[in-house]
Order: sequence, then C-alpha cells, then structure tokens
Amino acid sequence: MEWLFAAVVLLLLVLFPGFRKVTLVLTALVVAVFIGFIVLSGYLDNQRATEELSAIKTDNLIISNVSLIGDDSKNLYWAVDGRIENKSTFELQSLKIRVKFFDCPSNKTPGITPDCKIYWDHSSSVFISIPPNQVRDFNASIQTPNSQPLGFRKWTYEVNEIRAKLKK
Repeated sequence: MEWLFAAVVLLLLVLFPGFRKVTLVLTALVVAVFIGFIVLSGYLDNQRATEELSAIKTDNLIISNVSLIGDDSKNLYWAVDGRIENKSTFELQSLKIRVKFFDCPSNKTPGITPDCKIYWDHSSSVFISIPPNQVRDFNASIQTPNSQPLGFRKWTYEVNEIRAKLKK
C-alpha cells in the first residue's frame, strides 16, 4: 500500500509544478519542526540536569564514619566506606566523592600540613538512593597508582557532585 502512495506522490510531483512547491514548503516545515524539537529536547535535558545537580546542597548531607580500607603492600585498590544521612527534601540519587592521598614527611602532626604533597587524586561515583531524612551506608572503590609514599600516607575526602532524583 505504501508503494502506491509513493507512486501517486511521485506522479503528482512530475505532472504539477504547483504540487512541487507545496511539497517543498511542507518538507521544509517538517525539517524545521524536527530541528526545533531536537533543540528544545536538548535544552530541557540540560535544564533538568542542572536542577538535579543543584537540588541538594552539601550542607543537606551528613557524611560520617568515613574510612579508607586498602592493602598497604600492593597499594592498588582501596575502598572508601561511610554513612550518608540525607537531610534534604529530595531523594539522593548519586554523588561523587573525591579522595586525595598525601605523602607527608611526618606522622606526628594531625591532619594535612603544608609540607605534605598530593601523590594521588581520584573521584569515584557512588550510586545510592537515599530518600529524604533517611540514612544509608555507602562504599566507593578507587584504584591508585602502583606507588608508595616516601613518607607517611595521609588522605582526605570531599563530596564534589550531588545529584538528586527529581519527580517528573
């Protein structure tokens, strides 16, 4: 049946110049609507992604009991474990946790001192669903280079991207 429709349209295009103009205008209109739809869809996707990233602030998450577990002899794979409490009004969908390893000359002073040097900096995504006012444990895996610090290893972490699950 489709071939019959195509044959009729082709015949009309050949026989009637006015039909050619109408067909050209309609084709241009369909292409313009299609391009407009693609542009609008991309804009709406970007706007939604921006809303997802700005819905939950860092202050709305309480991250506790964070620990770094790994094998000091091989120093390749590490796990960052902890607990997240979502104090926002949105469901947490995911976050990125950034872990920095420092090579420090002394282990006597607590924390990271100015003489400590970063020797590994890695972000890992944590895909976790936490409804508002609830708590979940998390685990993130990181892979480090096959190198040991010359002094003492110290580390820090920070959350650098929070994504909320928004209602449609």
